[in-house]
Amino acid sequence: MTMKQNYDEASLIQNYPLGMRYAMDDRVFKYARASPFPNWTVDTGGTPLQMQFGAKSSLLQFVQDGAVVATAVAGNQIVVTVAATDAARFLNNPAQPAGNGLIAENELAGGYICIWPAPGNFGYHRKILRNTATAVGGGAMTVTMDRPVPPIPPGSTASLRASDYAAVFSCDEAIPVVGIAQVQATALQYLWLQTWGPCWATGSALVGSGALFNNHQVVFGQNGSMQVHVPLADADNYAQHAGYAMNGFWPIGTGGFGIFLQISP
Repeated sequence: MTMKQNYDEASLIQNYPLGMRYAMDDRVFKYARASPFPNWTVDTGGTPLQMQFGAKSSLLQFVQDGAVVATAVAGNQIVVTVAATDAARFLNNPAQPAGNGLIAENELAGGYICIWPAPGNFGYHRKILRNTATAVGGGAMTVTMDRPVPPIPPGSTASLRASDYAAVFSCDEAIPVVGIAQVQATALQYLWLQTWGPCWATGSALVGSGALFNNHQVVFGQNGSMQVHVPLADADNYAQHAGYAMNGFWPIGTGGFGIFLQISP
């Protein structure tokens, strides 16, 4: 298979859909875009994304409890009211302006919508294929989903978010990791994130003490580095699973050991 963009290349040109899965040998990658804003407190020289650290999604929810206007005859389309306070918010935007209702065409593609029909307590969860644009101040937005939903009654609401791969960055915050970058990426560059299989990752010291020599489990630290899981350490009990050390026990503060990554197969 001839690749338009290989897994160790970054590009300002989008060559594949966000979130696209690419499997090669024992490894799996997902296509992503670096955040337009700098990283948080990870030593990367100000670039949004540090290679061999855990990449995290910087996007917050776009539309919170928007009113459902109508469901289209096609069944897989729904019209949602975007409020004047809705819009993209980036965790690493120093200014963090208030939402203004402005959402670009297909900005939510690859993300998800959750629809809560009134007055029930269940919801329909669908992948977003396309969305129409809204101007400043918000308004009606037509969302095309991967599967249809039944007619939605008046008073229903929906929440929408973009793809987890739409704006990834490095940070020293307790945010879930979505993949490992294999190349240093600057603002708005597209790249592949490894989500499964053998990889190299930056290591850090243990969260707590009491590691066992038969402990192969590796978790993500707060800054996106990897460390041995210490079940007896309170701070480490609920850390995000990253994978396992392929070469046995992972010593404290060690980088360069082979890790079998287990984020998304």
